[in-house]
Amino acid sequence: MVTTSLFLASRHEINRRGLMFLAALNCFGPGLVAIGLSSSYLLTVVIMIVWGGCGGVLMTSQRTLLQEHTEPHMMGRVVALFALTFNGLLPVSAVYVGLMRSQFGPGDTLAIMGAIMAAGAIFIASRSQLRHM
Repeated sequence: MVTTSLFLASRHEINRRGLMFLAALNCFGPGLVAIGLSSSYLLTVVIMIVWGGCGGVLMTSQRTLLQEHTEPHMMGRVVALFALTFNGLLPVSAVYVGLMRSQFGPGDTLAIMGAIMAAGAIFIASRSQLRHM
């Protein structure tokens, strides 16, 4: 994740950042499904390396797009709202995942959450203007 973040930060110009963001977003959910259903440690490590690379692209491009498309006088408010939403939903999702974990195994819980993330990513990608940015 750090490697892809540093690589993107070193680039002067990246065309179609929105498309890159959507591609990384669509890698995230299926990666969780694959990790959850994997029964081989070696396969899981390989998947996690690719998944981490997508995570670095996702996090870096998400913040870059947010800052590029926000008016300077609104930057503090928008970034604060982003941080509040991102960090504030962690406890809520932890309760949800904990409840799911009590009904399903850890691998199945990851696979279910990954499938939900993949469906959300496909929905966002199909309706979003991000791919043209």
